Amino acid sequence: MLSLLFAIKQSRFNNKNEKLEVLDKVYHDACDLLVFHYRNTIEKPFGVSTSSARVYGASFVIPAHITEENEKKDYCRKVREAYSSHEKTTQSRIFDEHINYQSPVFHLKHIEYESKSNRILFHVTENISLVSRVIQKICQDMILMNPESVKRAYLALKRINEDTCEKIHDDIKEPYLELLLSIRHEHIRLNSSARNSWSEVWFRISRKLRSYYTSKLRR
Repeated sequence: MLSLLFAIKQSRFNNKNEKLEVLDKVYHDACDLLVFHYRNTIEKPFGVSTSSARVYGASFVIPAHITEENEKKDYCRKVREAYSSHEKTTQSRIFDEHINYQSPVFHLKHIEYESKSNRILFHVTENISLVSRVIQKICQDMILMNPESVKRAYLALKRINEDTCEKIHDDIKEPYLELLLSIRHEHIRLNSSARNSWSEVWFRISRKLRSYYTSKLRR
């Protein structure tokens, strides 16, 4: 009886491990694409136009014609204030109020993004039997939808909200983003589950063996 229970437990563990191996190959790409817009936004160089120089980020060179110490301090203060203001604005506008720029539909023309996105989709569809039913359903929805239609839905909602007194919240069917989010969620869940399951199996085996040898020694 014990061997049968162990076999069932081991079979379930192996099944989860197979699913985890499939997601392992696309997990990092999926996470990378989810922060693609955020990363590009915060890493974009900050430029301040002056009469004699262009300043990027917090590193800048004081123009040669500014020689007086007071003028140098004043110049540095103005640049830092402008940069600080730019950073605050950037952080508050990383995601448009009515558009989720995590969505792949806004970045598919970017070569690197498109390459990773296609690689994820190809790998998942090639191993469709080993992914969850949720991911299988998302892949089916993607076949029936066009990225441009999703993009138009986002932009339409934005235009509507720009002309209304109260914000309108509308759920946009978004299988492209859902795929990335589901891969991340499933990978984390299975990874945690696999570790916990193996620990549980090993604990039970160890306890059974300890009880067995203890009883032997008492005889």
